[in-house]
Amino acid sequence: MAGRGRPSRASVYERLGHALTELDQRFGGLPNPKEAESIWADIWHQEAHHSTALEGNTLVLREVEMLLIQGRAVGAKPLREYNEVKGYADAARWVYGQAMEPGDWYDGRLLTMSEEFTADRAAPGSAARKARRRTGI
Repeated sequence: MAGRGRPSRASVYERLGHALTELDQRFGGLPNPKEAESIWADIWHQEAHHSTALEGNTLVLREVEMLLIQGRAVGAKPLREYNEVKGYADAARWVYGQAMEPGDWYDGRLLTMSEEFTADRAAPGSAARKARRRTGI
């Protein structure tokens, strides 16, 4: 019988390792961003919309897509809402890029909170930095 509570980090990583191996063996792995640009763009638009909507942003998905594709604010929402989505999307794109091709700062270890703050400061238009400024963290 399984134990109660949250699984250990080691067991989560073990399950992830098995799933990634199966993904590679059965499907040849995930496509990289250049091979599946439209899929990754759609994921980026959806994530930017849903993540900011959870925080109360009222832009609908179509407005987010237009903002990220054309760089135009469509609709009559406050500018703050468009800036919030753009900042989040820029930070997410940077994170995706680092996941595929990490910069020189990354040596393969898990990041500490201090290193996360350093990486966050390097991200253009960092949404997390703006959130910390608002909350005083």
